[in-house]
Amino acid sequence: MRLSPTLMLIAPLAACTAPAPAPAPKATLAAVPGYTGSFGPQNALLVRRTAPPFGYDEGAEAKRAAQALCRGAVASGPEDNFREGQWVFPGGCA
Repeated sequence: MRLSPTLMLIAPLAACTAPAPAPAPKATLAAVPGYTGSFGPQNALLVRRTAPPFGYDEGAEAKRAAQALCRGAVASGPEDNFREGQWVFPGGCA
């Protein structure tokens, strides 16, 4: 198989690209008494209650806390999930 001159120039350059870094979080979180938030992988919003930890059945409360942490702009959707005492909002803050 013989490569065209154009492909011979482009092919080596394609191998030199580095993976793109994860984008920076879109927002800084507000201080909300009784709750803490942080950004996880791919800027997912992680919401925790100070005490006691959230339960699986407390998604509505977690979403209200996420709204407050994101200053009214949480990107909530069907991928929101509960994991290890915290609620995860993969969309982060909108």
